[in-house]
Amino acid sequence: PLDFGFDRFAGQPSQLYCHNMYPADWTVGGRVEPLPLNLKPRSRRLCMARPDAYNYTTDLFADAAIGWLRTRTPGPPFFAYVSFTVPHAGGWDQAPHAAEEGQPVPRGLGYDPHGDWPAVERDHAASVTYLDGRVGDLLQTLAERGLERSTAVFFASDNGAHEEGGHRIGFFNSTGGLRGHKRAFYEGGVRSPSVVRWPGVTPPGAVSDVPWAFWDVLPTLLEILEAEYVFMSPN
Repeated sequence: PLDFGFDRFAGQPSQLYCHNMYPADWTVGGRVEPLPLNLKPRSRRLCMARPDAYNYTTDLFADAAIGWLRTRTPGPPFFAYVSFTVPHAGGWDQAPHAAEEGQPVPRGLGYDPHGDWPAVERDHAASVTYLDGRVGDLLQTLAERGLERSTAVFFASDNGAHEEGGHRIGFFNSTGGLRGHKRAFYEGGVRSPSVVRWPGVTPPGAVSDVPWAFWDVLPTLLEILEAEYVFMSPN
């Protein structure tokens, strides 16, 4: 990312390693930084029994973004791209050599009483709830820094619901009845809901049926900024 216009980066630069939510290291700036808490044995049971004894990537990403936002002040514009990996399927061992075997999440978050649900579905629900909480922390930081009303927040997924790591789309009706799922060209594979939050600009509860895709993001942001631009050919 530092080679493509970003000033700062913290995360996993290769998606091959992102399916491990308890990695042995991650990259900060241009340096690989070890995560010693994740060097001990890891499993669903161990990580959920002692959540604070491990580094969970959703927390690493959220905490890095929040720490950066706390350096911002109202006035100068900024762009932050926060790419969470959950609720992608994953594992507890080292990717990409380990198979995706479930949906790692540190806590059950109230879904444990659903003993009739498969463990992977309880974890899938918990990971969505966990992510929701960390996104809430980001929004709260914007409010604390006085940036809430001047910041447009886009929340989106990169594909439709998946059937990986044991998760089944029918359990929660994850595609909303659309045909297909991740890796399919039917709507269930490429269509997913998006949320835009910009206090004072986007009315609360408003719904838009205008179709858009990721190639619309850059022109949309430039239009918001009222910036003049010329798209150049790669050649």
